[in-house]
Amino acid sequence: MPNGPLEQFAILPLIPMNIGNLYFSFTNSSLFMLLTLRGNLVPNAWQSLVELLYDFMLNLANEQIRGLSGNVKQKFFPCIFVTFTFLLFSNLRGMIGTRPVRF
Repeated sequence: MPNGPLEQFAILPLIPMNIGNLYFSFTNSSLFMLLTLRGNLVPNAWQSLVELLYDFMLNLANEQIRGLSGNVKQKFFPCIFVTFTFLLFSNLRGMIGTRPVRF
């Protein structure tokens, strides 16, 4: 039988350890957690800017869309966020990238 689609999520022991009646094991899940934590935990300037923009838009959407439940707000938030960032950067590009017209 071929491998099923959920087999990739199986937790397999890499280094089994038995201490008395307790079973400890270093698994593939533990390995990927260590590899993830090895990265830089302090966000850089770009990540901080994106998080600030996201938080600003989320608070703005929550304040403006009061009558809807949280699930409906979350449903439309990606569309609002993408539209806002597209218009913001398009306007910034238009202000910075154009030359003044000389008559």
